[in-house]
Amino acid sequence: MFREKRPRRWHGPLLSLLLFVFLDFTVGTLLFRFAPYKIDNRTYRQQSQIYGHDLKPNTVAWAGWGKTHYRIHTNSLGFKDYAVRDVPLACDARRVVLLGDSFTEGVGIAYEDTFAGILHAHLAPRCIEVLNAGVASYSPSIYYRKLKYLIEEVKLQVDEVIVFMDISDIHNEALLYAFSEDGRVVYQPPSPERPMRGPTPMTVMEKAKILLRKHFFSVRVADRLKDRFFADQVQQPVKNGADPLGPWREVLKKDYGNWTHDAHAFAAYGEKGLARAAHSMELLRDLVRKHAVRLTVVVYPWPNQIAAGDRDSRQVQFWRAWTAANGADFIDLFGDFFAGGDPAASIRNYYIEGDIHFNAAGHQMVAEAMLQRYQWKAGH
Repeated sequence: MFREKRPRRWHGPLLSLLLFVFLDFTVGTLLFRFAPYKIDNRTYRQQSQIYGHDLKPNTVAWAGWGKTHYRIHTNSLGFKDYAVRDVPLACDARRVVLLGDSFTEGVGIAYEDTFAGILHAHLAPRCIEVLNAGVASYSPSIYYRKLKYLIEEVKLQVDEVIVFMDISDIHNEALLYAFSEDGRVVYQPPSPERPMRGPTPMTVMEKAKILLRKHFFSVRVADRLKDRFFADQVQQPVKNGADPLGPWREVLKKDYGNWTHDAHAFAAYGEKGLARAAHSMELLRDLVRKHAVRLTVVVYPWPNQIAAGDRDSRQVQFWRAWTAANGADFIDLFGDFFAGGDPAASIRNYYIEGDIHFNAAGHQMVAEAMLQRYQWKAGH
């Protein structure tokens, strides 16, 4: 006697699958919230058709720099800020805009610990608003074009501009950027000396991978297993022994940080870069004069200048003379980093290990120096 076949029940397996997906999504989302994995910094960066590249406005994301993960917030203008917030185009406070590159953006450091964040916290009660328009890999051509866009196209109220002139700005002006015929900043054609091209747009597949890593725990586990068993062997760091600057030895060899004291680097791009930087800053000078905006230029060293004892370097001399000739204020922070007398100790104390950028203590020192030396004027 044949038994009647019962129809297969699919509700149970389907409910189990849905429950698994729900738990996988919940755990993965919570993990990304508090412990990000495989960060892609392009999620909060974007290209600009006017001045090359920028940060995405009104964005909250995890940022990564070396082994450090930190939360980044941008405001309605696309500036790194303490929160996602709307910045009014005009305000009663006196508004100071900071321009600079990765040092000013504060890569590797949460906003509140950057010199921009510290200045904001100290000056807001005095009716002075500090806005940080700095972004990694900027240089004078972008400083000018972005400020022009903000003042004349966005109609942002700007009372004062402080340009933090970086050592790498000279390399970038010489080899990275140029003005197009219609006045936009464009990337120069690639060359062996200029391999970088700014943030590349993500493909649909890359966006999908980031979305899955952000929200599904199982994808993280699969990624870690793949990295553990199939990724190329990671080179182990060399033990530094008694060398106090061991972690920075590779950084100190980089030509783009040594033009101030290395004759070969200066001949290769330094002289050309300074000329182009001066031209871009003359355009910026004319812009701020037109709109009655105060201009200050600030210079500071990399570990490269400190290790080389390059205190009164070409960077200091050039911008000291330029500001004197062009009616701008000048602040030299080189002396603050040389004050201790021990170059190795200064580098270890104020820079991220093995990196050119300020650590939290370096940002704190810059902020304190600016609070002491800059003549801050109260709001309207």
